[in-house]
Amino acid sequence: MKILLGLTILLSMIILNSCSLTYIPSAPVVFNHEKEGDLSIDFKQGGFSSNLQGGYAVSDNFNVGFSVSSLYAGDVTVVSTTYQGTNAYDLNVIGGYYKKFNENTLFEMNAGAGAIFMDNEAYLSYNKLYVQPTIGFTSKSSNTIFNIGLRTLGTSRITNINQQDTIYYSGFLEPFLSLNTGKQVHFLMQAGLSLPIVPYELGEASPFIFNFGIGYSIGTKQKKEAELLDIK
Repeated sequence: MKILLGLTILLSMIILNSCSLTYIPSAPVVFNHEKEGDLSIDFKQGGFSSNLQGGYAVSDNFNVGFSVSSLYAGDVTVVSTTYQGTNAYDLNVIGGYYKKFNENTLFEMNAGAGAIFMDNEAYLSYNKLYVQPTIGFTSKSSNTIFNIGLRTLGTSRITNINQQDTIYYSGFLEPFLSLNTGKQVHFLMQAGLSLPIVPYELGEASPFIFNFGIGYSIGTKQKKEAELLDIK
């Protein structure tokens, strides 16, 4: 009986957290660059988001990049109550420092700023800032990278309801794991949690991060491999 009750509560939380969302976490951006000139383009598909991301290493220690995400959740009716779905676009610019400690360990610290454009006209503005340290561990073949990251994110949103402007501040801690496997073309997968620093009402924020996708990278890593093959 307790197991059935627990499953019922879990199912209810999943249903409620798929509708009327005011915050949906976009896919975390991890570049995994090693040298100046490295370029990466990724597409990641999540449960409530589609994410296009890109980055370029302007030097041996600094990255610049972008992220464009479509955020969505459909209308859901629970008993006699209908929860309005979410449709939004999330645009971000990103900059960060990276350093390769050794052949198998890479540190990355990204910071991003962006805006969320909600389909709901009650939102006058919706902005976000975040910082994200990440540690990456590379396999001996250099074809697989496993990352552990923590995104700390703050948002501010202004709504106009009944001719009255109201500003809301929110914050989230988002630990996540990221897997990147492949050479120039690679498979991507991420999983994590989105934990509100200030409690959110149930159903207003998605608590899960999960996505998978495909990426393409070019740059000094590929050039070095080609040079070694030519020498041989």
